Formats: sequence, C-alpha cells, structure tokens
Amino acid sequence: MSKKVVITRAEIEKDIINALKQPQEMSKEAYKKLTIPSIIIACLLIIIEFVYPIFILWLLLAILISLPVIGIISHFRLKHKIKRVSSDDYDITIETVHSITEEHYRAERGGKFRRTELVNNYTIRFENGKNWRVPKENYPWSEKLRMSDLGIYKSTHREDVFIVVTKKDTSEIVMAYHTDFFEYKK
Repeated sequence: MSKKVVITRAEIEKDIINALKQPQEMSKEAYKKLTIPSIIIACLLIIIEFVYPIFILWLLLAILISLPVIGIISHFRLKHKIKRVSSDDYDITIETVHSITEEHYRAERGGKFRRTELVNNYTIRFENGKNWRVPKENYPWSEKLRMSDLGIYKSTHREDVFIVVTKKDTSEIVMAYHTDFFEYKK
C-alpha cells in the first residue's frame, strides 16, 4: 500500500479558501424553490406596468443600478472572508459514511448564447446526519491526490471513514478527507 498524504492545518486552510472561491452548484430542489417566487414577481411587475407605467421604469432603473453594487459588495465580502480564514474556526472530526448520492439534471447556462449543460452533484451523508456536497475540484495543493467530485464519488463506499472539517458556528461541512488517502497531523 502506498504512503498516505499527511494533511496539516495549513492544507486544511488552503482547502477552506478553495471552497470559498468555488460556488456550489444549485440542486434541483433549489432551482424549484426559486422558480415559483420568480414567476410571482414577474406577474406582479406586469400588473404594476399596466397600473403605474412610470413606476416600472423607476423600478427597472433601481434594479439596474443595484445589481452591480451588490456584485461589488459580495466580491469584497468574499475577499474579507478569505483573509480571515483560520482553522481555529473549524472542528476537525472523524466520521463514517452512511450513504452516497448522485443527482443529475440539465440546466440552462449563459447569457446571450444560452446552452443546456448536464449538472452532476454528488453528496456524501455521514452517520451523524450531516451532508457534504462534494465540490468540483478537491485538494488542489496536493500533487498526488487532486480529485474531482466524480473521483471522490467513485472511491467512496458505505462505512468508509473520513476526516471531516465543519464550521463551528453553523456545523456545515466544508471539506472531507478519505482516511484511505489522507492522514491528519495536528
């Protein structure tokens, strides 16, 4: 058997930063949750257009101005969050895999040139009831074990043991390391 890759708090911090930089793909349920409110808002805007035609122009202007402002603010929040990353804000525990699930669906992507893309989401559920949606790219700092979400999905089985990193304040799983490949040193 080959030697395991040793991970320390420095590598864990690199993975936390990588997870913050990669936005997670929405699940099919999340798309469904956004659809109904979007339809309701669109219908209300159409009704408002007929009742108060000048109001809709001001509303559209406000939306056009606020979207770039929101984008800039969220960009600076992310940069500030990345600067403050510390492994002390996270719990590192050993967990056992309960089940692995995969979700496949098609999603519309792009602006002017729209395309349909197949989205694959892989989720690992642990025996403590927490779920980890596997990011697309994992362990970019490792020369030997850079893995995609599909690679982790294929190498994980029920009752495998993982080193799990969770946020202390929200108990959300940020990263997980398979103990067949990784060994944690404090």
